Amino acid sequence: MTIKTKKTILVTAAITLLCCGIVAGLFLSGGLDRISGAYDIEDDTVTDYPTQTTTVPTIVRTKTERPKKIRGVWFTAGVDFLTDITLTDEQVKNEIEIKIQDIKAIGFNAIFFDWESAVSSRLFDESSDGLSLFGLCLDYARSNNLYIVVALPINEYISSANENGINRKKVIRFFERYNSDALIVSNTDALERLWAEKTTPEIQERTTKYLTDFILSAKLSDELLFVATLVREDNPMMPGIIQNLISEDSSNFLLAEPSASTASVNAKNEKMREDVKSALNNSGGNYIAGQRIDTLFSGEKSDGITAIVGRVSAAENTDNCFGIVFRSYSLIKNDATGLGKAFLEYWGNLNVNGLGSVFAVFNKTTNEIKTNESRTNFTGNCNPDLPLTCNGEKITTSKIGDFSVDYDLVPGINNFEFKQEDKSYAYKVIYEVDILKTVTPKGNITAPGGTVIEITAVALRDAALTATINKESFKMKQTDGLVDSSGEKAADTSSDYVTYFGQYTLPTGGSTQKNLGAVSVLANYNGLSKKVAGAKISVTAIPPETTAATTVVATETATENADPTQITPVLTDQLTPYNYAGVPGVSRMCEVAIEHCETMPLSPLNNVSYLLTSPLIMGMFDYIDGESSFDKYLYYNLRSGKRLYREEVKVIENGYNLPPNKIQTLSSSTEKDTVINLALLWKVPVNVIVKGQNYAQTYNNREFGVWSFTGNSIEFTFSYTTEALGAVDVSGSNIISSAEWSIDSGNKTAILRLYFKRAGLFYGYDISYNKDGSFKILIKNKPSTVLSGYKIMLDPGHGGNDVGAVCISTSPANMKYEKQINLALALKVKERLEAQGATVLMTRTGDSRVELDDRRNMIYNQKPDLCISIHCDGSNKASVFGTSSYYYYSQSFPLANALREQILACYSNNIRPTNDRHTIYYPFRVTRVETCPSVLIEYGFVTNLEECRLLQADDNQNKLAEATVQGIINYIAAN
Repeated sequence: MTIKTKKTILVTAAITLLCCGIVAGLFLSGGLDRISGAYDIEDDTVTDYPTQTTTVPTIVRTKTERPKKIRGVWFTAGVDFLTDITLTDEQVKNEIEIKIQDIKAIGFNAIFFDWESAVSSRLFDESSDGLSLFGLCLDYARSNNLYIVVALPINEYISSANENGINRKKVIRFFERYNSDALIVSNTDALERLWAEKTTPEIQERTTKYLTDFILSAKLSDELLFVATLVREDNPMMPGIIQNLISEDSSNFLLAEPSASTASVNAKNEKMREDVKSALNNSGGNYIAGQRIDTLFSGEKSDGITAIVGRVSAAENTDNCFGIVFRSYSLIKNDATGLGKAFLEYWGNLNVNGLGSVFAVFNKTTNEIKTNESRTNFTGNCNPDLPLTCNGEKITTSKIGDFSVDYDLVPGINNFEFKQEDKSYAYKVIYEVDILKTVTPKGNITAPGGTVIEITAVALRDAALTATINKESFKMKQTDGLVDSSGEKAADTSSDYVTYFGQYTLPTGGSTQKNLGAVSVLANYNGLSKKVAGAKISVTAIPPETTAATTVVATETATENADPTQITPVLTDQLTPYNYAGVPGVSRMCEVAIEHCETMPLSPLNNVSYLLTSPLIMGMFDYIDGESSFDKYLYYNLRSGKRLYREEVKVIENGYNLPPNKIQTLSSSTEKDTVINLALLWKVPVNVIVKGQNYAQTYNNREFGVWSFTGNSIEFTFSYTTEALGAVDVSGSNIISSAEWSIDSGNKTAILRLYFKRAGLFYGYDISYNKDGSFKILIKNKPSTVLSGYKIMLDPGHGGNDVGAVCISTSPANMKYEKQINLALALKVKERLEAQGATVLMTRTGDSRVELDDRRNMIYNQKPDLCISIHCDGSNKASVFGTSSYYYYSQSFPLANALREQILACYSNNIRPTNDRHTIYYPFRVTRVETCPSVLIEYGFVTNLEECRLLQADDNQNKLAEATVQGIINYIAAN
């Protein structure tokens, strides 16, 4: 008799005996009838295995390869997650994702789901049109490269009619919808005690069909890689079960787990291990050692961490044990005794020593990749104790097996093969040289004659670019990096491509619109050339003169008895374009419809924030002199010299012309901040700029970079204003030394200039309307000379489904994304600021998405003294690393620079030296606020393996938080 035949007989006999025991117990106790009644569903009698199992569409998912050594944890609904039934589905999804990421980060490579707990909660919903939350559990686990095991209770699938055995359709439906890598036949442990009961041949035959149908139905529908049966040490017949069930075939194994009994836990584990070892020596095969964590964290049940270490080590040293699974995740994470933390440290050391890592390349989704970059990156994880090679050359990995490598490419096909032991990944990277990628804008440009328009292109670094418009050509200027089109990501200086700029002045317009055709850009590089067309350009017609509307005026004089020269702060009596104000004629006008409405100059025409045209506030009126467009963006051109988005104003097609504005000073105070109240005849547009500041094109062709803050005054320019009356008293201000009015009669503007007491000391301003319609200017005084007097807003970047950059290091999972590091850093900074007496505001305190406009509005509404947006950086190249800081308004530069310098010092002195990427002007949304110094800090690159692991480490986060607070203290002391 062959070994294979012996094995077949053993397995068949084992299945028969186990099934006999199960059904005999059910039959004798009446349990079979109770099960039948409880699951009264469609009968599906099948004698032969069908070629077509069901009409339900299969959800195809890639299998996860079984790790060489399974290190698993139970993840059970109602125990480890979904313990709060009030959570919304979205909150549950978020909880599942975070905890599964954490399971991966701890070092587990397999996750065990208990279907019975899922079906008893709302996690499992077959009636749902979409995938249920249970399905999402499996998907999240699979996306984290976890080996997935589902424990399925056999009694759930017994048909309503006893003689029909297993309801195969139900089994198939389950595994087509919720397929997994392995199956554990559960809910048999209580019935296994009936193993020795005498049974009839009829029961034997029936039970054989039950278990065979159950397992084969699952395997037919899902092609399961492994099937196991759970056994426990409190079954006196366990050695017999093992000896008969286990075979050398790796598709069958046991999960041997101790019970939750409180008595003699360690003795039970020892006996169980010996029973398993003895049985396996006789029959061959493998098993997984189940560990009860609830016995670890109770002094009455075990000796603590030494006991669990002993159990794990003993199991590891058993030849037939190919894995360990712990019950359960929550008991490890939520233990208050401190043993949980000790266990995680021990478990981390096991994984650092190379146990259980699954070799995989994470950042390539296909085997064939096309790129225009001359370098490519591969990121992944492997067993650090085994050699990893690419094309035969060894790759250096981290202690836990993370790796990230860059390779230079040659034009054409580049082949890469990563290999560890007998597993390999092959990639074909096709490098295509494209010297000119894009020209912007692509749509349409319309603007008045004389407007300077801006053309940009993305091309290879050091290429020569020439733009042609209306048969006129000009050279384009290369910048330092690749500019992000959204303006919310810093320019990439590591790319082969950079952004080029060029400007062209439109010819004078006429009575009709003049079409100049499309712009074209020609690039030349090392003998190669390429031309790309851009937007079609039109010069708008000169608008007709404002027309009088005498008849309209005569019939609508809502304020005909009012004196239009009278200055009053009362809102209802202020002049507006909606009512006749004594000036003949009507014009196309607009009313600003949002607070802090962003504006740009009429020229140059682009879609870039411009700090010399300040935001307008809701309720201001202006004349519309024309329209312009740049690609998909549409603007109104205002007579005051500003340009704004059309959707942000209310158009008044026939607004009544208004008289020149007059201003009267109502009051000024300096008790806390410097506050000036002015009465206006009507709500004219106001522009605000800091004077005395030197700017330079220090970064990507933008002219507002600074080396220091040198401003000596601030000017408020009121359009359409010919008179300003009343002195402004600022004698008590600790920021402003004096104030003066001036009138520019040629431009019909009034200017209020406020001089700083000391050049370079200024902390922001705010403009608004009081309830009576008067205009309020607030100049922020320095709150205090020490930290305890400050109100500071911290803005942890990203959150929720906006994860930010993805960490290149796979551990820990609660630091898998930039959003998680940002929040951890922010909370540590908050704790230290509050310990020194500062008041701290947060844009988010949990893993929630906060839109950029909402973050900006929080700064305006809550009026902090400082705002710091906390981020980590990312790049397509693993070699890029370092720290940078960003500002928009020049008065924010000192804060940004002080923080960067202190963070760099922290790296050099306490962590390891990093790259200084400088203090940079950039129009991030959260930095574009006037009310206080507001900056954005990039603490380091999570796409650089070494820097990512440094940023993920709790100890380093504490050091960086201390450095951040010290940077704020340094700023306060120096400014």
